Amino acid sequence: MSLIRSLQPTQQLILWGGAVEILCFGRDTGDWSLRDEIPELPGYPRPEVVEAIGKLAAAYNCRIYAPNTSAFNAQIVEARHLADSLVEDAFFRGVEADGVVLRKPGQAFAVSSADCPTFVLRDPITSTVVAAHAGRDSLIDPLEIRGPREDWIRLRPSSVQQAINEMPIPDLHGGLARLKAFIACGIGPTHFRHPYGGDDSDDYNTALIKWAWRWNYGNDYLWGNDPYEGCLNLVDIIRMQCRDKGVPTENIGSDGVDTYHDRYPNGRYTWHSHRREGDGTRNLVLVIRRS
Repeated sequence: MSLIRSLQPTQQLILWGGAVEILCFGRDTGDWSLRDEIPELPGYPRPEVVEAIGKLAAAYNCRIYAPNTSAFNAQIVEARHLADSLVEDAFFRGVEADGVVLRKPGQAFAVSSADCPTFVLRDPITSTVVAAHAGRDSLIDPLEIRGPREDWIRLRPSSVQQAINEMPIPDLHGGLARLKAFIACGIGPTHFRHPYGGDDSDDYNTALIKWAWRWNYGNDYLWGNDPYEGCLNLVDIIRMQCRDKGVPTENIGSDGVDTYHDRYPNGRYTWHSHRREGDGTRNLVLVIRRS
C-alpha cells in the first residue's frame, strides 16, 4: 500500500491576516513518518515521504525545513543550519532540533508527529516566525523531573521558551506582550494519562506528577478531577509557559484538535495517534511563513 495517499490537507489554517499558513495532513492522507528505513543511508527518511514533501514544497511555493525532532532537545535553529537538501532547493534536513526560525517569506517548518502539538510564534512588528515541535519531553525536561527536589533548578528551557527567546524583541511596541502564538494538532488531555504509582514508586509517571503537582505548578498542568490519573494537558502547559514569559493569554490560540479522539462522521479516526495506535505512523504539520 502506498505510504502517501493524498496531498490534500486534512486541515488548513490561515493565521494573522494571511501571515502564516498551517497545513495538517492526517490519517487518510497516509503515513508521514520520517523515520529511517534505509540501512545504507542512516538518517535518510523514506523516499516516498521525501518525494511527497518535495511536491508539497512545489504546490505551496515554499522551502521546507524539517529538523530531526526525535531527541526532544528543545533546540531552536536557523533555517540555514539545515544544510542537507533532500529535494533540491525544496526540502532540507540535517540537524537534531525541535524548531526553526523562519526569517523570510516562503520558508516553512515541517514535523511528522502523532500526538505532539506544533507551536507557532509570530512577532507582528518584525514578522519573524518560529515554529516548533512541542511534545511532552520538549516542554518538560525528563532529567529535570528526576532531579533533586531540595535544590530544584531548571536544567534547560522548553521548546516554547526557547522559541520566545529567539525573537528579536526591542523594548518598544509592547515587547513580549505583542507576540502572537498558536497551538496546532496535538493530543487532548483526556487520554494523555500518566497514572501516579504511589509515593514508593520510582517510575517516570510518578516522577512527572510529583514534579508538576508538588514542586512546580500545582494541579495546573493536570486535567480532570483526579490529579493522580496524571492527565497531562499539553495545550495548557504551552499556554502557561507563554504567559510566564510575558505573552498574554488572549494572544495564544489553538485549533482544538485532539489527535486521539477526533473522528469523521463515519467513525474513522481523523489523525494518527501514538497513544491510540502505537504503530509508528505519523501526521504531517507544515507551517509556512507567507509574509
